[in-house]
Amino acid sequence: MDNLIYRIEDSPKSLKEYLLYGAQQCLSILTATILISTICGTNVAAGFVGAGVATLTFLVLTGFKAPLFFSNSGSTCAAVITALIIGHDYTGVILGGITICVMNTIAALITKKVGSS
Repeated sequence: MDNLIYRIEDSPKSLKEYLLYGAQQCLSILTATILISTICGTNVAAGFVGAGVATLTFLVLTGFKAPLFFSNSGSTCAAVITALIIGHDYTGVILGGITICVMNTIAALITKKVGSS
């Protein structure tokens, strides 16, 4: 089982490993994105677009060195639900999304400059 643990410099070595890794990523990301969007009462398609844009931005800024895909996070549920209740529209959610993107961009730039441990 230890051979299925990938570090940042590792990649799957066979077609079977690629398929298993891809299936695992697909199931976990799909589940999280649909679940969190449903809990927050937001559009699932918007969750997928946000995750895709965040992923592409991260990959470009890090030079495609980290095999990472962003998904929706349960840690943002309270903020999203509160923004929707207070604002009665998506302005708060959009501003929160922009803030999260900026913070992830800063983290990516720091990782690119400093490297990972």
